[in-house]
Amino acid sequence: MKLFDVVIIKADHPEHVITAGTTGVIVEILDLPNKAYLVEVTNEQGETIVELPLEVDELIINFTHDYQDQ
Repeated sequence: MKLFDVVIIKADHPEHVITAGTTGVIVEILDLPNKAYLVEVTNEQGETIVELPLEVDELIINFTHDYQDQ
């Protein structure tokens, strides 16, 4: 998984009003204490609802970007 990949969150996170199947975007890769991904979830207007640190086993890749240096 890399920055800006679109991911699907596998489980409910009721404390953040997020349900399983919600999509988000990886906005940061975290290394400590374990490798995790900061996932931003937005509403239809593009406003951030929440940013959650999630581990790889909590996510499914939905779409990945292949950026090349130009």
